[in-house]
Amino acid sequence: MRSRWIAAFVLILPFACRAGWCQLAPSPDAAPVSHAPAQPEEERSVATFKLQVNLVDVFFTVKDKNNNLVPHLNKSDCTVLEDKQPQTWKSFIAENNLPLTLGILLDTSGSQQYVLPLEQDAGAQFLERVLKPKDEAFLLSFDVNVDLLQDYTNSPRTLAHAMAKAEINTAGLSPPSATPRARCSTTPSTWPQGKS
Repeated sequence: MRSRWIAAFVLILPFACRAGWCQLAPSPDAAPVSHAPAQPEEERSVATFKLQVNLVDVFFTVKDKNNNLVPHLNKSDCTVLEDKQPQTWKSFIAENNLPLTLGILLDTSGSQQYVLPLEQDAGAQFLERVLKPKDEAFLLSFDVNVDLLQDYTNSPRTLAHAMAKAEINTAGLSPPSATPRARCSTTPSTWPQGKS
C-alpha cells in the first residue's frame, strides 16, 4: 500500500511542480503589463492646449426627407447648440459658390474597351462645364494598376488632354480587337504568338 502512495506521489509531483512554474496566459481583457523602468514624472506629462474663441465657422448642408437640398434658409430656420445651450448667430451667410475639389476616376480596365472614348468625351465636357478658376481637380485611371494621370489643376483643358491619353490596360491578358470575338488574320509582332 505504501509503495502505491509513493508511486502516485512520484507521478504527480512533476506535474504539480510544473504547474507552479508555468506562466499563466494573460487575459485578453487585461491591460498590457510593462516591465520597463518607470519614466520620471516630468517625461510623462502631456501638454494641453486650451484656447478661448469667440467665433466659430459652421459649414453645413440641409436636405429634406427626400434627400433634396433645401435652399434659401435664413438665420431663424437654424439653431446651433453647445452643451445643449442655444448659441447666438453672429452672422449667417448662405454660401453657394465655394471652391470645388474633384477627383476623377477613369476606369481603363479591359471591360471598358468599347466605351472608353465615350467616357473620355463625357468627362471632358463635364470638366469644361463644371470646373471654374477657383476649383481644382485631379485624374486617376484604374485597371490592374492605379495611375495618377494629372495632379491637381484648375485647367479643364489640361485634364481633358490627360484623359484623352488614357488607354485600356488588360495586363497582357488578351489583345484588343476592333470587333468583339473577332479573329485577326495577321498578328502584330508585339502580341503573344499562338496558333491561328
